[in-house]
Amino acid sequence: MIQRIVFLTIKHIYCCDYRKCFSSAVLKLSVLRLEFLNSRSKYMVRIFKYKASKLHRAQITDFSFLYLCRDQNFKIKNMEPIKVNFKDCDRIFLDDTFKLKQFRNLALLDIWQKSKENCIINEHEDYLLKAIQEMLIDRVDDWNEQELIENFIGPMFSLINFNTLKYGLFSERLLKAIIDDYELSGYPDAIVAKGRRKPEIPYFCFHEYKKENDTKDDPAGQCLVAMLVAQELNHNEIPLYGVYVVGKHWYFMVLQGKEYAISKSYQAIDEDIYDIVKLLKHLKTIIEEYVKQ
Repeated sequence: MIQRIVFLTIKHIYCCDYRKCFSSAVLKLSVLRLEFLNSRSKYMVRIFKYKASKLHRAQITDFSFLYLCRDQNFKIKNMEPIKVNFKDCDRIFLDDTFKLKQFRNLALLDIWQKSKENCIINEHEDYLLKAIQEMLIDRVDDWNEQELIENFIGPMFSLINFNTLKYGLFSERLLKAIIDDYELSGYPDAIVAKGRRKPEIPYFCFHEYKKENDTKDDPAGQCLVAMLVAQELNHNEIPLYGVYVVGKHWYFMVLQGKEYAISKSYQAIDEDIYDIVKLLKHLKTIIEEYVKQ
């Protein structure tokens, strides 16, 4: 993260990037927000000081500076949005920064999960599912992330066929949007988006995370931030859907406004594999409705 030091004069506010620390007192501190308070004829500029050694642990430490300026002609220069990569995001940061709230369940997620009751798996699909499931059972602990995608996740998505003339499945494509004071960007493992040759409007985000026993990262957070950006690109007009995979476990997500929910774990090594395919089938019908709109 780029650290920022803000210099104030009576008439101007200058903001510039600063990568060095003057003393241990300001070590790993960044100015992330300015707040202007109108108090009669005086204008107060309050600078919030944050710890920024790790993004998801950013907390207000003090109101380190409080300036009283009588001049109303404030000018802000070079106040660019703070750039954040998807890989640096987790749910703590997203919930705190964008006021998101996780629920145990939402009606949207409940409808999606109940849709599997009306989906049918034909004989051809059943044969293919059993074949790739056998590979998963034998090799899931040995595969790296790319091998898991190529040998299991890819064939699962191929059964549904998200590629049409109007929308398609795209991998490792840049997704970027400015939300509030942040520029969020990254390359999701996969998205389903409107567009034939390049993604235009994303409807679904997928994130794959191989290591089941590694708790350092938050795969749900990395999927959620991609959904948040996709929602912004859709002008907050439609709910967003997502899936993240941790080894043999599949999790389904929905984001509607500031609210989101995550499903229980569906284990691809047992009978849940059929429910996973059914949920992906219903997702395709939802996306087709979005494209029509």
